[in-house]
Amino acid sequence: MYKRFFFIVSFSCINCWLPAQVIVTGTIYDEKNNPVEFANIVLTDVLDNKFIKGTVSDEKGFFEIDIKKNKPINISIQYIGYENWEKAINSNSSLALGKINLTPASENLTTVTVTADRPIIEKTNEKIIFNISSSPLRSDYDGMEVLERAPNIWIGENDQILIRNESAIIMVNGRRINMSGSDLANYLSNLQSDEIKSIEIQTIASANVDAENSGGIINIILKKKRIGFSGIARADRMENGGGYFRNYAGININYGTPNWNIYGNYNYTNRLGANNILAEIFYKKTGNYLRNAEDYERDDRGHRLRFGMVTDVAKNHQIGAEFYGRSGAYDVQRESDFSMTNADQVIDEGIIVGETMVDNYTVNGIINYSWQLDSLNSKFNVVADYTRYEQEDDTDVVSTYELDVYEGLLEKNQFQAGTEIYVAQADLIKNFISGIQLEMGGRYTAISRADELLSTTLRDETWTVNDRTATIHYDERVAATYTAISKNINKTTFIKFGLRMERTALERLDVLENEEVQQNYTNWFPSFYFSKTTKKGQVLSASYTRRLRRPSFVALGSKVVKINDFNYRAGNPGLRPEFFGKYSLDYLMKKHQFAVYFNTVKDAINGIYLLDGEITTYQQFNNGAQRQYGFTYNWTGQLFEWWYFSPSADVFYREFINEENIAMFGQTSYRLKINNNFKINKTTGIDFSGRYFSAKKDAFYEAAARYEANIIFKKSFLNKKLNARIYVHDIFNTRRFINRRPFAEFETRNDRDPRSTGVTFYLTYHFSNSHKTSGKTNKSGNDAVNRL
Repeated sequence: MYKRFFFIVSFSCINCWLPAQVIVTGTIYDEKNNPVEFANIVLTDVLDNKFIKGTVSDEKGFFEIDIKKNKPINISIQYIGYENWEKAINSNSSLALGKINLTPASENLTTVTVTADRPIIEKTNEKIIFNISSSPLRSDYDGMEVLERAPNIWIGENDQILIRNESAIIMVNGRRINMSGSDLANYLSNLQSDEIKSIEIQTIASANVDAENSGGIINIILKKKRIGFSGIARADRMENGGGYFRNYAGININYGTPNWNIYGNYNYTNRLGANNILAEIFYKKTGNYLRNAEDYERDDRGHRLRFGMVTDVAKNHQIGAEFYGRSGAYDVQRESDFSMTNADQVIDEGIIVGETMVDNYTVNGIINYSWQLDSLNSKFNVVADYTRYEQEDDTDVVSTYELDVYEGLLEKNQFQAGTEIYVAQADLIKNFISGIQLEMGGRYTAISRADELLSTTLRDETWTVNDRTATIHYDERVAATYTAISKNINKTTFIKFGLRMERTALERLDVLENEEVQQNYTNWFPSFYFSKTTKKGQVLSASYTRRLRRPSFVALGSKVVKINDFNYRAGNPGLRPEFFGKYSLDYLMKKHQFAVYFNTVKDAINGIYLLDGEITTYQQFNNGAQRQYGFTYNWTGQLFEWWYFSPSADVFYREFINEENIAMFGQTSYRLKINNNFKINKTTGIDFSGRYFSAKKDAFYEAAARYEANIIFKKSFLNKKLNARIYVHDIFNTRRFINRRPFAEFETRNDRDPRSTGVTFYLTYHFSNSHKTSGKTNKSGNDAVNRL
């Protein structure tokens, strides 16, 4: 039904759009065939030389401007340091000017140009543009800090990058970054705001993006780099007190010419951190109370290396290759004071000690090819992507009890996981003179994963294999196609339809039990976007999309983690994807953004504790549905010339609908963030930020409120080549994560107090010459790697 509706509407709209106003397009280059960004395109009346309208070229030198029919027009292209390019045209029909090369101005020629000063926030079609280079964030921040201060973006627990409570896809210059969690945060922290031109934010993804994205898209656009050799070196150390710390050292390099570019980066991280964790279980039938106070210490080490090359093999043809490698290891030490009581009477108490040693690595390679088809910036792209991930971890747990009511145990868990991901993708973007853009493409993803868990218990001086031992082989094949059609109907109205189809074939084999499960299904994912711009530049937009989220490989695996003798965490290989319906209505003003949205989730994946006697096991299941109604507000601007202020708020009501269609756990929650940038002078500044997250509820989960405040002192030297900072994290030591999970027979509570207060000392040095390069990087199509 979706498919038939999509094509009927699409072709009907094409017929309606074809007789639209006259459009003039072109692509501007300099004398070395580099695209010219921010060139001014000015239209004047030939008869009286009166100004009609103007625009600027984008980062690819492309411009598009609409004019009235049957009117003699003079078009002028102006750019500092170049002679004006002029042409008289008759606006009877749309015109593609094609490639336009500007001529450098002679020394004795004086040129007068009008430059466009871009606002901090603007809207382009379905994207919100956060112009970093126009804001006080344009220097002395890293990539993660910039995202944390961007509208509509929230940094959650474990460095999750969220849009409206869902994980977002992260891109750099249109290239998907194949990382997640701490790896992604590390990569983005290695970018400097001096390198970032803007951030494109899509709160709802369209059909050209893998359906397994429910949280929108963040595309970081970098500035053009320089000819020859340039780079950034960075070192920092964070002190948390008590001997806990983080060390970081990294370098980014780039070398290129107008026709090719070589780039790379390397960094090393070592962090010793700690948490104090209090876990409690209240058994309602027996009246027993379990208390487990744990000291958790983790020592991380990691090396990351990335290098690549992009070259123009022929006119309008570009090919590139990139390699990324990461090797890491971490050790975890746990020591817990355990007690089981009833009405203040001790049943038993003891000590539980655990040690985990983990080694893992990731390698990723991509090859991509791009062909610019015409002067309208139509393109054909092909991407091949390969990723391999390996992990080995050994966990020993020893429990001893003083009163011998419970049996002390010594257990070993040896876990191995290997994952391979192959991706091939082709995309066509065709732009027409009429203003229609057609996008279509195909994608094939093949995933193979093997999990092996050997769990043994020492009994009577003999190591005995227990029932948690398992070997699971998991294979998934996803074939996808999509079509999207968009149109600037006039200067103020934009519309886009999209439809994506994904065919999934899944096989899961339990080797030890010799049980095999197969699933084959096809899903359709429609999307729609509409926007209208008023005469005052305000934008009203409406959108809808259908998405899915497949379970992570860890959630699907066979691994069982022993927290203590009474608390386990287990994977669930039988998990199915959950499906999202996302609706949004947005209103953008010069400094204000408002949005109301509604999200639905079917086959929702929720974590549930299962009780067997006094033993609880946490496991994820597809259970019921969820609804969320939300309102967001963002304000961005200067209160004074020396004070940049940016508050954001997100208020939402979320509820869980169980299998009997009964609404549960409904609650209104909100979160606030406030960012302040105070300019002391040209080289000195102070940044103060605060975050507040109110109490919230989810299915069988309730979280307490939390908040934090941070401050940065910044100073630059050597003409801003050397930057020094002092960053005080969580000033008041308030970052705590407290939650409870209520069930009919028992209730769990968890209080985690990380050692988050600390001081970081940063040094960053920029080195470069004075010429511009392409700054090109490779594009990847591997979305599945995020599930690692």
